[in-house]
Amino acid sequence: MATIRRCLLAFLSFVTVGGGASAQSTTSAVQSKALPPSRESLDRLNLRSEWTAYVPLDGRADGLAVVQVVDAGQIFAQTRAGLLVAIDAVSGAKQWTFRYPRPYSNLHPVGVTDRFVFAVNVAQLYCFHRYTGLLEFTFELPGSASSGPVADHHDFFIVLGGNKLAAYRYPQPIQIDPQQQKRGDGEGSEPERGGYGVAAGGRVLRGGARSVNPADQVARRYADRFLPPSMEDPEFEETRFPPSNSFDGEEYGGLNQRTASISSLPRVTPPYSMHRYVTTPSIVMLPTLRQPYQSKPDFMRYNQRTPSTVMLPPSVARIEELSNLRPKPVEPTLRWNLLSSRRISFEPILTNPVDSLSTPLIWLTTQDRMIFAVSKKDRSIQIVAKTSGIPVAPGAGPVLYRQEQLLGFFPLDDGTLLGLDLTSGDLENPAVHFRAYIGGRLNHSVVPTRFGGVYASGENAGITRVDTDTGEVTWRTASTDDRLLAVNEEHAYVMNHRQELLIYDARRAYDPVTRQARPLSRLDLPGFNLPVTNAQSDRIYVAADNGLLICLRSNSAKYLKPLQVAPPRLLPPKPKKTEPDEAAAPAPAAGN
Repeated sequence: MATIRRCLLAFLSFVTVGGGASAQSTTSAVQSKALPPSRESLDRLNLRSEWTAYVPLDGRADGLAVVQVVDAGQIFAQTRAGLLVAIDAVSGAKQWTFRYPRPYSNLHPVGVTDRFVFAVNVAQLYCFHRYTGLLEFTFELPGSASSGPVADHHDFFIVLGGNKLAAYRYPQPIQIDPQQQKRGDGEGSEPERGGYGVAAGGRVLRGGARSVNPADQVARRYADRFLPPSMEDPEFEETRFPPSNSFDGEEYGGLNQRTASISSLPRVTPPYSMHRYVTTPSIVMLPTLRQPYQSKPDFMRYNQRTPSTVMLPPSVARIEELSNLRPKPVEPTLRWNLLSSRRISFEPILTNPVDSLSTPLIWLTTQDRMIFAVSKKDRSIQIVAKTSGIPVAPGAGPVLYRQEQLLGFFPLDDGTLLGLDLTSGDLENPAVHFRAYIGGRLNHSVVPTRFGGVYASGENAGITRVDTDTGEVTWRTASTDDRLLAVNEEHAYVMNHRQELLIYDARRAYDPVTRQARPLSRLDLPGFNLPVTNAQSDRIYVAADNGLLICLRSNSAKYLKPLQVAPPRLLPPKPKKTEPDEAAAPAPAAGN
């Protein structure tokens, strides 16, 4: 019996030690051990390292998760612990960082305009200035985000709950006319000094032009619906008691300083006397309990307001709500909601009008073999395209084609690359530019180039280049080499599942029938398990989940400066100075 007991204890101790070792090894193996490649190995491939950056991590459970190249000048990286980092794509320098309040949640790509960056963390949206990281505003969404936001000059669009597309008008930055910043020989309040005159509406410049006070613009930005006709503080008559020549205190009970009714006190602080003091209005009329006790105009109604002391809230929660002294924040305004009966798969694609007759559209992909476009203005469905397969990767576009069309490319799970004209078509007949059958499962990002081709890739499909004009396959790699990192005019840089960097000749294929090409050289990059597709320039970015990010380029002199690879896009129209306030109108009810 003792022998059996000893054997049982030994077995239990072995299981316990083995389990603990396994858990420890699993924890320590979360991050890779990638190291920068040596200079000799890069010289053999005619490559050179531009810069090396490291994204800080928060422990072993953390890791670099998303690296997004938005253009040739900026990169955004996100970690599992919720750190957003803006990186200069030219030098690798860190521009700014922001940490989400809810770590280890779903990460979505950021939306970028020429000024702002939009990011989401669960149900919270953040808007940053793109190059300084200044937080413009934060907004709590009415639901959890299922895609990253996309934005134009006025609005941003986001998918909530998987089947609802919401359009919001976000606050515009303060624009100051450059003419208002010009100064004369001298600055003074007298008209004879430097030729300036001062009026109530602002500073009068030479020539009779009137400047606008930037503070007025700030106030309009924060409360554009509550402004009086003039930004000047209105004058109020103060309630005053006539002064007395003697002090006897009989009014309030002699020298006992008994407190009169709080509604007739001249001030809140003792002593409560009414002689030779400038009094304030009754406390039931005060807009605030903080000194100075002055009445505020309507546009400052949310600044440090407190409830009247004669009001009894019904509950403790109501007391805290009424005593909240925080000012009202800047928030976007809902324009419309579109509730779809189908689940929306990826981020929308925004198109700008090619001419004055075309309508700006938003293209959406669903999980039931359907791609459709809705109007930006009134969310009405304009174009519907039924596909042969399910979209399993985000679409690419819009791409300006022959100065008259905008093309979009959508990869499907049946190996078909669908090219659509994004500006024409109707509910029954979408404008299909081409259908190219590649094979495999196209579940990787599509890369359009200005060299006359679009690259599609996926599992068991390799990387294939399709001619933009005809939709014919002109070049392809082996089926195992399916991660496109970057391209230039001569080469294509590819990574396979064995974490090898392969260099292909992008101008010719050795087999004229299958159009298959062979790699010219290869380089082992163990540990770089986070492929980064650069669809903007010729720079090669390789990353690892341990926070290491490396930028490589060809050693040729012609690629000393970044080469633009992305085709030209139709720029959105510039925002008007006086645009009608569409946000003030009530949002239409959601519909299917």
